[in-house]
Amino acid sequence: MREYVAKTGGRYTYIEDFIGLQELSLSLASIFDGCKNFIVSGCKTSGTNTNLSISAGYVYINGKIRHFEGKTIDLSTPFYIVEKNEPYDVSYAQNPTQLGYIEYGCEGVGEMPLDGRQYIKITSTYIPRLKDEFFGKYAVTLDSSFEQQTISKNIVMEKDLYVKGNIVNDSSFSIKNPNKQVEIEEKITSEGNAQFTFLKNGKELSKLLFGFDGVTRFMSDGIEKLVITPSNVAINELMTNEIRTSELLISGTDIYNYFDNSENGSLNINRSGYNAGATKPRHLNIYNGKGKLLFRSDGALNMNYSYCTINEESTNEFGLVFRDTAHKYGESSYIKSIAWKDKDGVIMGTVGFSETSQNDLRIKHHLSGNITLQGTKVNVVGELQNNGETLSSKYASKNYVDEGLDKKVNAVSGKVLSDENFTSTYKAKLDRINPDDYANGDDINQAVSGALKAANNLSDVQDKAVGRNNLNVYSKNECDSAYLRKNEKLKDLPTLTDTEKAAIRNLIDAAKIGDSPADQGVRKIVQEEMKGLDTKYALKSTTGICTAQPGNGLTFVQVGGVVSVGGMIEPKGNAGNWFVIPNSIGAPATYICGTINTGIGKEDINYGLVWECQANDRTVTCPIHYWPDKQGRAVRFHCTYVTKQKPANANEYL
Repeated sequence: MREYVAKTGGRYTYIEDFIGLQELSLSLASIFDGCKNFIVSGCKTSGTNTNLSISAGYVYINGKIRHFEGKTIDLSTPFYIVEKNEPYDVSYAQNPTQLGYIEYGCEGVGEMPLDGRQYIKITSTYIPRLKDEFFGKYAVTLDSSFEQQTISKNIVMEKDLYVKGNIVNDSSFSIKNPNKQVEIEEKITSEGNAQFTFLKNGKELSKLLFGFDGVTRFMSDGIEKLVITPSNVAINELMTNEIRTSELLISGTDIYNYFDNSENGSLNINRSGYNAGATKPRHLNIYNGKGKLLFRSDGALNMNYSYCTINEESTNEFGLVFRDTAHKYGESSYIKSIAWKDKDGVIMGTVGFSETSQNDLRIKHHLSGNITLQGTKVNVVGELQNNGETLSSKYASKNYVDEGLDKKVNAVSGKVLSDENFTSTYKAKLDRINPDDYANGDDINQAVSGALKAANNLSDVQDKAVGRNNLNVYSKNECDSAYLRKNEKLKDLPTLTDTEKAAIRNLIDAAKIGDSPADQGVRKIVQEEMKGLDTKYALKSTTGICTAQPGNGLTFVQVGGVVSVGGMIEPKGNAGNWFVIPNSIGAPATYICGTINTGIGKEDINYGLVWECQANDRTVTCPIHYWPDKQGRAVRFHCTYVTKQKPANANEYL
């Protein structure tokens, strides 16, 4: 930098001296390089927009500092301070005239220049000045004329930052702890979701996501743990000492209804199924904590299964109660039993009311095995029967035998007829017996060998024809051919001759078919009567038709002794019990079985199942089942069988 000094006496001034001063001035203007055009100083405004006075001042336009003389303007429309560059010639030594300098000035106009010259635009709302266009470019000003200021670099503050207004961020907002290498990042994602992320060493540990669809999600280690929707809350895993709903409380190992202050407080499990509806069944499985299934409630078959020993421990009189909620004792359809099955589902034995025709309590071995009642004593209250016949009618009672034996002689070893237990009168009778007066065994055998036995009912008569002649009776065959039989209802008339038939017709005053003029009238009467048989005797209702729809997709219809089953049903999924025939429908009288082939192509030709049901049983099983995942679930099932049992309401029908 050059500093000029002036002494008394004067000195020469050279062009270099002016250039030095000019470089100093130009160096000050270079500070504003990169800035937009703005007012450096002066140019104060006063008055109204329609009569606004702008004072003189300095402006920065197109890299040069220029002087503006000031002007009174109408600011209802924008006003422009436009650059004005004017070159001037000067005389040099030896009198040549050349370019001496350029004056960088400006002028005020009311229209935006279109000739490429740069300008400053002044409006009623904004006048670009030094603090906005220069300081605002490199620093944050305390009182900016703009709504916002843009900082293109990072800002580090050593002290706290207090904000009375809102903090608006277009990308993300981070809070970091360099010592712990942790960070909280807040941002709006490209999908429009608000996201709060906690990171350690740059790795995400947990994240809270607020969706624009109203769903809130909490994730830990990349796994979704909590979801809150406008209608419900879903938690992947919850660990808490207590969970309380409006009526339910889960605390420790207890689940109970704490809200209902009545005798009807309850807990409901699987009341509904898929999508809170009743279209899909649900099952309840209870395990022992070591992977073993203890109890299963099958929602599809409406059956409960136990895979463990059940111990009933209470002071109640009845430890186990079976109740038929549809029938009373004495009704033909009342059945309720306990059954034992083997691993193949075959019924081995039952105890209970298993016959609809008789309301008897039965103990039955279905595989023709023995039934053993073992104890110190077996006490039977009532009469014992053997195939429906009481034992008292077949066997003598102890009292009867004792009374008979009391009338007999007691046997004495070494004696035949002794005087033991005999009175003198009986002894005297024995003594009077002469050996020649009574027959021995041979005499008796010879005498009775030719006698007829009562048990043979005269079948041991040697010559039956001679016997009938002696008794003056006819044989059965002779009677059948000699007389008309009532049970044959004149069917044996064709064996008679025409003369015999005519004699009979004359005796009963009857005409031969076709001989009587009334035959035509009779035929007409019969025909008219036949027409009305349908309306008189046809079945007028379906009272005797029993229909059952247990809910598994099948429909059971029984008419008399014939049962028809059909519908769509889902297979069990493996070999075992499939479905149960309802109690109101008769069980099959014989063994029934069938196959269902579900193949849909050459590669699926072996897909299907084999089903069967034992005679007098209600459980349909699948001993063979092959069902790939790619097949549809429901299959078509239909069969027809006969049964020994009447329909549930057959009393009115039959």
